[in-house]
Amino acid sequence: MSGKNFGNKSVLTESWYFAMSSKKLKQGKVTPFFLHANKIALFRGANGKVTALKSRCPHLGADLCQGTVEENSLQCPFHGWKFNGVGKCNFVPNESAIPQSAKTHSYPVVEKYGAIWVYNGEAPKFQIPDFNNVEIGNYRMFVRDGKEVKIHNHLLSCNGFDVQHWQSLHGMETMSKPEFKEVSPYHLQIKYHFKASKTHPSYRKLKLLGLATVKMNYETIGGNISLVKVQGEKNRFIVVLAPSPTTDGTSFSKISIGIPKASLVGKILFKEYFQLIKALLGLVAVLKDDREVLENVEFWPRLTEQDEHLLTFINQVNSLETFEA
Repeated sequence: MSGKNFGNKSVLTESWYFAMSSKKLKQGKVTPFFLHANKIALFRGANGKVTALKSRCPHLGADLCQGTVEENSLQCPFHGWKFNGVGKCNFVPNESAIPQSAKTHSYPVVEKYGAIWVYNGEAPKFQIPDFNNVEIGNYRMFVRDGKEVKIHNHLLSCNGFDVQHWQSLHGMETMSKPEFKEVSPYHLQIKYHFKASKTHPSYRKLKLLGLATVKMNYETIGGNISLVKVQGEKNRFIVVLAPSPTTDGTSFSKISIGIPKASLVGKILFKEYFQLIKALLGLVAVLKDDREVLENVEFWPRLTEQDEHLLTFINQVNSLETFEA
């Protein structure tokens, strides 16, 4: 099922989209970012700030991703026009006046959770929030570029609100009623308290990873960003999930994982990397099962009372504006 926006592969809603790791974009370099039908030129200028411009030069349509960074501007590889951080042309060779039409769309950009985020729109209607009750400075973020999955990004994001599937698919029994909250027109939150069923195939693995009993806070922002805080018996971490949609209905899953920073002794013993491996194994145990099912779902919901949070998510996504530069 697709609604106005939900599951609709022909539109792109206004939201923040995970472009790439901040560390990978070096000063003076240009990197292409594909977002749905849009090709975007990302570059870091001499001032250290990241700019995201629509990749087609408004002159004759050359690809600005092939251009060069000059101070804080991007120079077209074809005729040498330069575009500044807000997309306006500030230099045309051998011209005394710059045409008023010489501008390209500049996407809002922020750097957060170790990643570069691009907003699909003119001006952000909301910001990427902080994790609740988490001092982010106490966590080390590890960014992983994911693989293409045959799942629409909305279906990936709404999965956390599917209360029934946690037990039926993952063997995670709820120890108390989930606490659901509509934080804003763009932001939903649900809190779970799980214990793994001893009869489920993944129980022994989760027990070994210190995740047999878990408190989880799951939030979505803009229909495509998921902030997940996991507190297990002997393991805790935070996760930012942000799949980037394609025009054929698939997504590129991108993940940023936060691990509590280790002490000096812990660093010597590679504690952070050991914790990262445990977090990844826990995520894989859950996401692998989800992927096998969701890649074969033809989403046509006949919702029950237990699906009320799913419906809230779907309605929120359908209320979002769309944008195409």
